[in-house]
Amino acid sequence: NIRIAWNWAFETGDLETVNRSLETVWLLCELRGWFQDGADAFSRVLNFLAARNDDSSFLRAKAYTRLGRCQLRLGLLSEAKESLASALESVSDDFSEHAFVLNNLGLVARDFQDVEKARDYFTKSLGLYREAKDTWGIANVLNNLGDVALALEGFEEAQHFYQESLELHRQRQDLRGMGLALVNLGAVFECQGNVQEAKHLFSSSLETALDLADPYVENRAITRLAQLAFVTKQFEDAKNYYQQSFELASSMGNRAEAAH
Repeated sequence: NIRIAWNWAFETGDLETVNRSLETVWLLCELRGWFQDGADAFSRVLNFLAARNDDSSFLRAKAYTRLGRCQLRLGLLSEAKESLASALESVSDDFSEHAFVLNNLGLVARDFQDVEKARDYFTKSLGLYREAKDTWGIANVLNNLGDVALALEGFEEAQHFYQESLELHRQRQDLRGMGLALVNLGAVFECQGNVQEAKHLFSSSLETALDLADPYVENRAITRLAQLAFVTKQFEDAKNYYQQSFELASSMGNRAEAAH
């Protein structure tokens, strides 16, 4: 039904419906791992606006941002960076949207292994989300700041960020956010040598992901379980988990994760 409505909006030139449904289409693609579908959908918005010579700069920026997010999930980092840069100049008047662009630029920088630049983007994003009182955004950026701290081996700081993110997601009853925070908390315990607690948290995250039928979170949890099994010399378990992870990443079109 969402696909039919989306197609109808373009066929009838109903820009208002495209604008109002943009977030829904992105969330659907994000939660189901349909990243190529999402990239196609937001490219369609941009082509639609260009063909009409439409000057809806904020709508164009939102489309570029979500296109960049999908490209990021597909492992197309240079393309994602370019799309997000195209959005940045037109979102400064909207705190939440501006913060969302910066957060995604931080994710791109993180995946390029530029941890300091990633932290700078995330910190600026967090400030804007706090000004907007956007708890979903705050919780997500705290999680990403935890990733930066973990990469720098600041385990106590990482745990603090992940725990704060988890509590906010619990308050919002956001199961997906909780699943991501749990798997990341597990990574902290793994790095500190607490294998049992790490496995418990990874398994809790996986259970949440399976309940939600969310392949992205499922893949994150299975990958961590695979790595944990490998380092504890449970090689048959590791092999099975890695195979599942590879199949999930491939099904989502995430070539970087599949290669990993």
